[in-house]
Amino acid sequence: MINFLTRLRTALIYGALLVSSFYLGPIYFSGLVVIGLSYILICEFSKITKNNSLLWLLVPIYPVLPAILIILLNQDLNYRNLLIYLFIFTSIFDTGAYLVGRKFGKYKLSPLSPQKTWEGVFGGVLLTLLTLVYCFIRSSALSFNNFNNSSSTIENLANLFIVNSTVTNFGWLLILTIIISFLCVTGDLFESWLKRQAGLKDSSNLLPGHGGLLDRLDTVFFCVYFFYIFRTQLAKLLL
Repeated sequence: MINFLTRLRTALIYGALLVSSFYLGPIYFSGLVVIGLSYILICEFSKITKNNSLLWLLVPIYPVLPAILIILLNQDLNYRNLLIYLFIFTSIFDTGAYLVGRKFGKYKLSPLSPQKTWEGVFGGVLLTLLTLVYCFIRSSALSFNNFNNSSSTIENLANLFIVNSTVTNFGWLLILTIIISFLCVTGDLFESWLKRQAGLKDSSNLLPGHGGLLDRLDTVFFCVYFFYIFRTQLAKLLL
């Protein structure tokens, strides 16, 4: 319980910093990303590579390029709001995986990360799916206004998941959930592998209850590739 409260307190402070810098303007958020990247490279990656200097070869694609993609999305007014969804979805997945895994975790996911369980993964997937449902409803993609009182119940339910009578949003919702969840798990395991090379439990102690910045951003850094490459399609679905 104490660890959970510590994690929650840190997450609230971390979230408030992100949100405030985001709404102050693009330059502030981009500046925060640059500061965070600098900290990761100087204070965290230097420890990760202490036993294997070849791991520095990964730096251009992880974490430098993901940070650059975040900055590029942030500087484009047409797509910067996608960053809100990026951080929400990855945080929701991490939260669901942590809570469910801690309570019901039994089957280990991978030797790379002994604390991760399949139950935790399913918890993260479920919470991400529920969050996406909520976001779709709020964005009117699944608008209850589409109901026609004279139609049958089946037709009304079908209208919840159809836009322009051709795109099944529930299908897109499931696809998004699977992709985001897969990237979150992969990012988490990849960072666990990096720490394992150096014999580290956490990349640093910057964020009490969470570890370091890389521990907090590992899922973001993997998901941002998807968000940037498919930014136009995601903007149509989410914005």
